[in-house]
Amino acid sequence: MTWAKDELRNIAEADDLHISPFREDGVTYGTPTWIWSVGVDGALYVRAYHGQNSRWYQAAVRQKAGRIIAAGMTTEVTFEPVDGPINDLIDDAYRAKYLGSPYLRPMISARATPPRSRSCRATPMPDRRARPMRNAEEGAFETSRQARAVKQRIKNMRIDILGSGSRTEDAAGRNWLTGSSALTGSEP
Repeated sequence: MTWAKDELRNIAEADDLHISPFREDGVTYGTPTWIWSVGVDGALYVRAYHGQNSRWYQAAVRQKAGRIIAAGMTTEVTFEPVDGPINDLIDDAYRAKYLGSPYLRPMISARATPPRSRSCRATPMPDRRARPMRNAEEGAFETSRQARAVKQRIKNMRIDILGSGSRTEDAAGRNWLTGSSALTGSEP
């Protein structure tokens, strides 16, 4: 699957891309990391400043998927390392977009062999197109599928406990499930 032209343009023009490859479990998103990105020939490319030592890059190569948050959108993507002549075009795009930044030279110079050789193409997953974020914090704090499953298990445990007639108040009359006091109805 490829990017819609307007999505790629918006992401490529923005300077706010956060990348979150999946963690080892293949379900939980990693901590969002702010990185540089460029659009080249209809594709989105990202590059690791610290080369193969970048945690996000290691996770992206190992897990091959995750999500990006940029230009007000959250998109689940696949990651594919790239090498060869495409890196010259990526360098040119970095020069055009980040001209004047003190971080540009290490990203594109001959000394930048680790970052330059650690470029990835980020492609939207076919069934996970870009969607607008509901709020500014969603990208960094959106609940993962695993967290939702844990919350549901806790909710089910509460129902089981309450349904079994078990006592939920401690000796002081405080409900250990809700934290409210049975005597005053107040929160702790």
